[in-house]
Amino acid sequence: MSKPYVKQTIVNNISYIEFYHPSQNSLPGELLQKLEYFIKKAGNHQDVKVIVLQSGGDRTFCAGASFKELVNISDEDSGKTFFFRICKCDQCNANLSKVNNRKNSR
Repeated sequence: MSKPYVKQTIVNNISYIEFYHPSQNSLPGELLQKLEYFIKKAGNHQDVKVIVLQSGGDRTFCAGASFKELVNISDEDSGKTFFFRICKCDQCNANLSKVNNRKNSR
C-alpha cells in the first residue's frame, strides 16, 4: 500500500498536481491543506497557464473529504474545521481560471 501524497510538477507552462490516498475517494484534512497550497502556488506562478488536477494510483478519481474525519466530528468547532478545509479547496478552484479537472489517463 502506497503512502498518501500531493505533488506538483510543471512542464511547458502546465502545472500537474497529483494527489493520492489509499482510500481512493477521500482526502484527510492534511492532504486537503497540501492540495490547497499547491493550487494557490500554481495559480500565483506567472509561467503557469493551466493547472491539471489528477489522482494517482490506478483507481477512481478522488470524490472529496475523508469520511473517517466526518464521522469523528464531535462538536461545533471540529465540524467547522472539517467543512472549512473542503470549502477552501473548492474556493481555490473556483477563483482560478487555470484549473482543468480530468481523470487520470494512466
